[in-house]
Amino acid sequence: MRALAKKCRICNHQLSLHQGADASTPQPAVSLTQRASSLIASASAPPAPAAPPVASGPPAGFYPDPQGIAPYRWWNGQDWTEHTTTTPPQ
Repeated sequence: MRALAKKCRICNHQLSLHQGADASTPQPAVSLTQRASSLIASASAPPAPAAPPVASGPPAGFYPDPQGIAPYRWWNGQDWTEHTTTTPPQ
C-alpha cells in the first residue's frame, strides 16, 4: 500500500493519506489547532480605528495668502482651502 505525505495548509501539521479502505494504521480525525483558531479569529477582527488628525498649525481662520493669489486665504486648521477674501480678518 502506498502512503502520501502532505502538510496542513493552516498549521503545517504532517498528514498521512492512505489509499484504500484496508489501511494498516488508523488515522485520527484532523481538527484545527489552537494556533489555527487564533489565525482565523484575527483574520475576521475589524481593523483598528484610525487615530484622529493632529493639528499642524494655527487655528482655523483667514490668514495672508501664502500663494499670493488673494489678500487672505482660509486655513481650516490642517490645510489651505480655495476660499479667499479681500476683507482683513477681525
